[in-house]
Amino acid sequence: MTTRTETAAQAYERNLKAARELANRIADHLTELELGSDRPAGLHWGHVGDMGETVEGLRVVSDRMFGEGEHAPENQ
Repeated sequence: MTTRTETAAQAYERNLKAARELANRIADHLTELELGSDRPAGLHWGHVGDMGETVEGLRVVSDRMFGEGEHAPENQ
């Protein structure tokens, strides 16, 4: 959260650090899922749906960051 004494650059850097921490946490978890140590027991279609929602959420973030999908210049 921004404060009255925080500059835009400081707020950006704070958010950038938070984003990096979240991205690293997600990457670590995906690696564990791939290796099987965190893979849900008794995989079923509900897990598939959950992972599909995860992909879609990450795609929204990726599209915004890279100007793709609905964030592509031709769509603006």
